[in-house]
Amino acid sequence: MDKQIFINEMNPSFNLRQRRVNKPTNIYMVVSLQGKQVKLSTGVKVYPSHWDSKKQIAYISPILTELDNRNNDVVNTKIDELKICFVEYKRYLCGNPNKISDCLDILRSYIYKGKIYMPKKNKEELATLQMKKIVD
Repeated sequence: MDKQIFINEMNPSFNLRQRRVNKPTNIYMVVSLQGKQVKLSTGVKVYPSHWDSKKQIAYISPILTELDNRNNDVVNTKIDELKICFVEYKRYLCGNPNKISDCLDILRSYIYKGKIYMPKKNKEELATLQMKKIVD
């Protein structure tokens, strides 16, 4: 019997790496895939005091400086982009249920599109190929 998979139950959440610091901290996208929690870096940082953990967005307020508001707007824009990428990812999995076994690599390709991402298993192969080229 095959495992049941409920795609609509997969939702990303965004968490701070460190909550109790006075300097900008990384934001991670956290998703539960096949019973495992996966953390993916968003590539943006925010001051913990500017983070709304319930809404999972950075504050934009007239109380903050213009630079802080601009930085927080960049954070919120990136989070919105990642949410759209995640919806596209879920659509892809619904259309291709036979690829669910590779769901983590597929998610990474959707989240990090345009950036170089290499799965861990390929890094070793590439390193040995590079060493062979250097020796030759």
